[in-house]
Amino acid sequence: GGYSQMPEGEVARALVMYERTLQKILWRRGEGRTMLSKSHLIELMPYLHRKFPDSRFVGIQRHPKDGIPSWYSLAQNATKSLTLHAPGRAAAVPMHLEFWDNYFAAESAFFADAANGLPRPRGGVLGGDGDA
Repeated sequence: GGYSQMPEGEVARALVMYERTLQKILWRRGEGRTMLSKSHLIELMPYLHRKFPDSRFVGIQRHPKDGIPSWYSLAQNATKSLTLHAPGRAAAVPMHLEFWDNYFAAESAFFADAANGLPRPRGGVLGGDGDA
């Protein structure tokens, strides 16, 4: 995260790494298949949309009651495996809640911003009436 605060050159390097990772996956496993990438790199989405203009973005929302405990567990375990220490609950919970506040704000802005040229879903949302 924090890509909106980074110099453009750093963001460009992150995009190159992401693109090369996707190319490697598609080269090894693609065989004409569509790539579905689940990512929490919400701040990279506008850059990815410009880099891959034919891409489609899907916003999937979980109820916070389910999503936040899952994220908390994942983040705490990842932090512990990378740093050999995970912050205690008193420090971690406010940090994770701040992350989610920022994440949801960025996600909402991305999908709500009609100026970014995202295509509307075909057939509506989840097979709806086409008025998505």
